[in-house]
Amino acid sequence: MRCQQSPAQAHPASRSIRTPTSQVFIINGSGDGAFYPGLLILKKMTHDPININCVFNEAIQLHQAGDYQKALLQYELILRHAPNHAVILRLMALAHKSLGSQVEAMHFFERSLNALFQPDVFHELARAYSENNRAVEFIERYLPQGLLLNTVHELFRIGQQLNDQQCYQGAEIVLHRAVELHPQQPQLSEQYTKALFFNGKYAEAADQYLRLLRLKGVNPEDREIIVSTPMHMRDYCNQKTSTRYICLKKESPMLLEKVVPYGVELKTEPPLIGIEPEFYIAEIDNITFVSGYNFLIGENNSTIYDLAVHPLSERYDLTMSDPFVKYATSKKLLLDLPSSTNTQAEFEYGILLSGLSCGTWAHWILEYAPCFWSLNQFPEYLHVPILADEQIFADPHVKETFEMLNGTRPVIPLQTGKRYFCKRLVVPSRLVHLPHDLKVDRVMDYHDCCISKTAVDFLRTNLNRTSSSTTRPKIRIFLPRSDSPYRRLRNEDEVQKLFEEFGFVAIQPQQLSYQEKVDTFAAAEAVAGGGGSGFMNMIFSPPGTTIISIISDTMMKHTLGSTLFKFLDLRLFTIVAPSIPGSHLLPYHRDYTVDPTLIRKLLLELWPRGK
Repeated sequence: MRCQQSPAQAHPASRSIRTPTSQVFIINGSGDGAFYPGLLILKKMTHDPININCVFNEAIQLHQAGDYQKALLQYELILRHAPNHAVILRLMALAHKSLGSQVEAMHFFERSLNALFQPDVFHELARAYSENNRAVEFIERYLPQGLLLNTVHELFRIGQQLNDQQCYQGAEIVLHRAVELHPQQPQLSEQYTKALFFNGKYAEAADQYLRLLRLKGVNPEDREIIVSTPMHMRDYCNQKTSTRYICLKKESPMLLEKVVPYGVELKTEPPLIGIEPEFYIAEIDNITFVSGYNFLIGENNSTIYDLAVHPLSERYDLTMSDPFVKYATSKKLLLDLPSSTNTQAEFEYGILLSGLSCGTWAHWILEYAPCFWSLNQFPEYLHVPILADEQIFADPHVKETFEMLNGTRPVIPLQTGKRYFCKRLVVPSRLVHLPHDLKVDRVMDYHDCCISKTAVDFLRTNLNRTSSSTTRPKIRIFLPRSDSPYRRLRNEDEVQKLFEEFGFVAIQPQQLSYQEKVDTFAAAEAVAGGGGSGFMNMIFSPPGTTIISIISDTMMKHTLGSTLFKFLDLRLFTIVAPSIPGSHLLPYHRDYTVDPTLIRKLLLELWPRGK
């Protein structure tokens, strides 16, 4: 390769980096990662016959062309004459990084930084440590140099990564410095608040959160920020003499039904045991709540939140679907509520029926409708008004089943997201353990959900209206899921056509009237489709009905459906398909694609003659 010099003035976007040995390289400052050769002066090496400028120019050309291995050979040749040359060391680090050699890249970034402190190298080394899950180690070794920087962007990025990696002590140190440099940046303040909270500095976190509100243009006078210790309802009532807590059924072990994939040989395994939650009715005084959400605020800002103190609570994300819970652990919650002056209404006495997703069919059937089993144990509650969130009345099927179960109790609709106060509140517990969201780094496990047979029997007995199904011919139902925002069967059109060959008819349950839905599922010989809320309508199907549930491999340990179908005495076949990485932030909500040949094989086993 011919040696050519490229004058610095030919690259107006370039900037020079000087080293203590009077060596000058011109490095492109455009941010595109390209490097341009400039004047190299090695006064101490005039006796060496090697033309360093020529070697350097050749190395740069190779680097730009993507031939990193040959470029490294040229850089090594230069290092023989200048072993501590900061820029050459950095170029070697970048070449190794491009080759995917992270350990080598970190080694040369460190050598470059030790030879000469350069902000860019500091940033690159920080990124390399973070990408290798060694951010805390980087903080301990290099943060004193990094804090000398008058730059915020990289400190913010490092702090955010440390927060994401749950390295809150290091995150607090970095973000504290960043906030000092740029106190008016909301994103910085938000990350700093998070680091403070999870580092156990709750009062400081609350103060910083108030500053964050001001930065966002929110008047703190319109909000009430509460840091409190979450409690189970039982523990709260034990502290208050004026409360009433009645245990209807103690927490107890129960048998869970494992998902058994079709085509997989059955193995003899020990039974899978879950924990059925305690059933209770509580009456508590002077309670603040936000309709449509799960927490209750008692006296002295105590927070009643059963799920927050569940033994598996660290697996659950209580903030993802709840805009009022800003930060949460099993020990502390930071809540951001409308101020007491914004209380929508006050009630003397009422029964609360409200919570996350209370108006969606699946959550209503599983979590909220069974609350009437508890209420029905007490005749004195027949005339106490139900404080019901407005979501319950938005879905016609939910509304109709609510009216069937509620009977003659008066009803007071509540606005979702509004603050209310009740002097004497009746709270029936949920008969199912069903966290709304797992943390993004968690996958579904067997014990994350648990449904009670008591709840299933109650629903089947009370929601099955007298139906005309006995006079209707049996049908095979396919449940499309293409309109769902998550857990979609990507090749559903192909799969649906395959089921139609075997006499299945596509039905959207939400488009039927309630009575039509009851009659349709009561007449079902078989129901198939991607796993979702449509299968909750199986409570209307007779024992022995065949279910073909197609799920992703990330839902293999979700035992709620399989246990429900066991209680209903249904015949379940589960086809497990590989999930598509990156199709959803939460692994258990990923889309998936199923092998049609596996479905055809099952259908031929069940119906050899097709239709």
